[in-house]
Parts: sequence; structure tokens; C-alpha cells
Amino acid sequence: MTDSIHPLRHADRDPELDPTGERLLDRFRRPWEVWVPPTPAIVLGNSQLAERELNVASVLRDRVPVHKRISGGGAVLLGPGCVCLALRFRKTKAMAIQDYFTLGSSVIVPAIKANLGLELFLRGTSDLACATTDGERKVAGSALYMPRDFVLYLVSLLVAPDLGQLAEYLAHPSKEPEYRAGRNHGDFLIGLSALAGRDLTPAQVAGWLTGRVEESVGKDLDWGPEPG
Repeated sequence: MTDSIHPLRHADRDPELDPTGERLLDRFRRPWEVWVPPTPAIVLGNSQLAERELNVASVLRDRVPVHKRISGGGAVLLGPGCVCLALRFRKTKAMAIQDYFTLGSSVIVPAIKANLGLELFLRGTSDLACATTDGERKVAGSALYMPRDFVLYLVSLLVAPDLGQLAEYLAHPSKEPEYRAGRNHGDFLIGLSALAGRDLTPAQVAGWLTGRVEESVGKDLDWGPEPG
């Protein structure tokens, strides 16, 4: 019988080592962060089961750490081939869930267009995709957590992913957007480097995003509790 996986949750993690970006739940921290994960880590959505979403034997064999995010969304493998972005937005009654996904993507889409000439667009509930000769392929996945006072937007953007490693650890998802059409990870996911046809480093892309955050969404960010 295969051993079980017991994912780490928010309360179990050292904020400084947390690969999910949930340290931004602390409203006394700056409301945005861009980073490149230094080592592989798997993150599951809050309601997902490791036994359903992961190839458990491979994960345990290679001792890949597994976490659960406080929000929904699907399972992702974070690592040195991707860039992560966390944004903490002010919560307003005028904005619906999809509006926050659009707002978060407004940091990424123009940066990729300006630097690579690639057109990314929202697809499914919260993916960023790009049209290719092999159909629309996923470049990024995002998730939202919406407590009373703010909204936490988390996204991982593929730059130069190890798709073989990803297929080794992640099972075919239990839920998938219609546009995936049953494709396996290697046929559905793609990194910016492959799309652009040139070598890119996640650090380069992280720099592009860092330069745009406050310019594009600064007025919408939650800069912390009101004094008093």
C-alpha cells in the first residue's frame, strides 16, 4: 500500500519559506511580491486530495514537498522554471471574482506583449493561455482567496518548465477547463521560452513583472489596515 501525503497548510509553514505566497495574508507586508521558486514544490487547491491529483509514489520517492493553498484552484508544480506573482487587492463591492482575475492578468499580459510580442489571454476560469498551431495552450494558472477586507491573487507563470518532471508528479487533473480537451500535460502546457522560440530565464520575466506592478495596479492594491 502506498504511503499517504500530508500537505502542509498555511499555519504549518515558515512565511519566509512559503512557496505559495500566502505570507501576503499579513496585511502589514507589502501587498505584492514576485519570485522564482528555488526548488520544486507542489501546491494543491484547498479542497483537492493528494491521492487524486498527484502521482503519489513518485512524489514520495523524490521527497517533493506538498502544500495546500488556502484558496481553490488546481494542483501546480512550482520550481526554478516558473515565476510566481502574489497581489493583495483592496476588496470592493463593485468587483466580481472574474474582475480580480482580469486585474491580476493586467500585470502579466502587457509585460509579455511588450517584451516578447506574445498575446496572452484569459481562458477557462483563471488560466492565461496563448494561441499556437497546436491549439490554445496554458501558460499560467491563478487562484483567489477572498476574506472580508481584501483579495489575494496568486499566479504561477511557466517560463522554462520541466514538463517531464511535471508529468512525473501530477496526475491528470480531476477537473479541467473545456479548452484542455483531455490533453496531457505536455500537450496542454507550454512555457514562454518555447512560445518565444528563444532562451529566457525566469529571473528576466520576474524583472519585467516587477517593473509593472505598481504602475499597473498600484491604486488597487491593499496597502494595509487603516491607522487607528
